[in-house]
Amino acid sequence: RTSLNIGIIHTQLLNKAILSDSSSSEVEKEYDKALQYLQQAYNIFEKKNDKQSLVKALINLAALNMEKGNYQESISQLKTALKYLKELGYPAYSTSNVYYY
Repeated sequence: RTSLNIGIIHTQLLNKAILSDSSSSEVEKEYDKALQYLQQAYNIFEKKNDKQSLVKALINLAALNMEKGNYQESISQLKTALKYLKELGYPAYSTSNVYYY
């Protein structure tokens, strides 16, 4: 969970950097850090087969990829998150409840 939390923090820092007109290198640096930690969290949750945490990591990864313009990757991650939610017994609208947890 620590990697997920750190990834979310870097995502928030990325958003602040974008809003404050920071240099593109600063924005890219925060994007890379957020992506690194979220991917690390995803890998840990995948090994543990922790589907609920996988959903959280996937949704945050999808949001980052969408911001970066990687739309196909984002769609793929959201579809995978939805698959896990269905396996966990959540209705389709539950994805809005797990973003940034």
